[in-house]
Amino acid sequence: MAVGRGNIPFLVIHGSIQAVADQKDASGNPLIVSDPAAMLRGLDWAIAENARPSSPLYNKIDAAKVATLGQSCGGPQAFKAAHDRRVTTVLALNSSFPTHANPDMVGRVDDNWLAENLAIPAALFNGGPADGGFTGAEQTYKALPPKLPALKASLTSVGHTGAYPMPDLRWSTAVLAWLDWQLKGDTHAVATFAGPTCSLCKDSDWWIDSQNIP
Repeated sequence: MAVGRGNIPFLVIHGSIQAVADQKDASGNPLIVSDPAAMLRGLDWAIAENARPSSPLYNKIDAAKVATLGQSCGGPQAFKAAHDRRVTTVLALNSSFPTHANPDMVGRVDDNWLAENLAIPAALFNGGPADGGFTGAEQTYKALPPKLPALKASLTSVGHTGAYPMPDLRWSTAVLAWLDWQLKGDTHAVATFAGPTCSLCKDSDWWIDSQNIP
């Protein structure tokens, strides 16, 4: 489930997210939706469709395996949605999560739901030092509980949103490997980003850090 619509071009923001936070398209629809409730409404719909006998998705969804994922300002959105107990892994792309040191990312955190409290596996993918989300990802990774399975992977050649206007297959492969491991139990996928045969580790464009990953 994706928050947003497929009938508008990819939005590249120049300046702060606040500069366009209240802007709408010609039809009156907001350009940016950062409310985590929007993600969870999609999850509610998918689970309901899985249980509806006449649905094309009937009994085809594993509701015990759920990821929330967000790019840029969507990273905190995905993290806030991951407070829902149905979520089993969370990812930030070119982004980070709220921490004790920086709790006010894209909407204030009033319920103490911060990276330090996370109890599900997490992955942070960013575009290296040229990425506006790089510093936050570094801080988030350091704030995560020490026993939590976590990955911080920087593809230094793409920058912020660099993998999206013109997709980089190395980026897509890495993100999908995390999802295949977490959602499908594919243990072979782990070798993409961790372990003695880590394939990304052989690419000098990638900077990889991980903890508690087999």
